[in-house]
Amino acid sequence: MRAERAQRLRDKRASLRAVAKGFRRGFGDSVSPVGLGQAAGAGIALFGAAQAVEVTQKAYHALKKKRDFNQMLETNPELEDTRREMPEHFVRMYNSLRSLNPQFASDPIVAGNYMRNMSRDTGNAGMMIVDSLRSAPNTRLSPFVESFRRGQKGEHDDAGKEAMDARIRAEERVSEFRELYFPSDR
Repeated sequence: MRAERAQRLRDKRASLRAVAKGFRRGFGDSVSPVGLGQAAGAGIALFGAAQAVEVTQKAYHALKKKRDFNQMLETNPELEDTRREMPEHFVRMYNSLRSLNPQFASDPIVAGNYMRNMSRDTGNAGMMIVDSLRSAPNTRLSPFVESFRRGQKGEHDDAGKEAMDARIRAEERVSEFRELYFPSDR
C-alpha cells in the first residue's frame, strides 16, 4: 500500500514536470513547478472570487426585482386582481418588461402603467414592451460601443483610432518584453 502511494506521488510529480517542461518551451526556464502551482492556486482563487461576486450580484438583483415588483403592486392595488386572475402570465409580462427595460420596471408608477395596459391587451403585450424601449432614456454606453455605433453611421472619430493605436502599441511592448525576457530557442 505504501509502495502504491509512493508510486502515485512519483507519477504526479512526473506529470507536473512534464507540464512545466512544456511551459518552459514557450516561456523559457524561468517557470518552475512551484511557480506553476502558485499560478494555478492564484487562478483558482480568482475564479472562486469571481463566482462569489456573481452569486452576490444575482442575489442582489433578485431581491431588488422582488422589492420593485411588490412596490408596483402596493402603488397600483388594482393590479392585484389581475395578478390573481392570471398569475403566471402576469409574472411573465413583468419579467419581460424588466429584462428589456429595467429602468421602467424599477419605477412602480411606470411599471404599473405598462402592466395595466399589457393586462388589458395581452396579445400586444410584447409590442408594448418593445415600444417602451423607444421611450427609454439613452443610457451611457461604453466608449467602444459608442465608437462602433458612430462608425456604423459613417461618423468616424479620432477616439476609436487612438484606442486602436494604443492597443497596437501595447501589444508591441508585450512582444518586445517576451523577446527580451523569454528568448525563444529557435
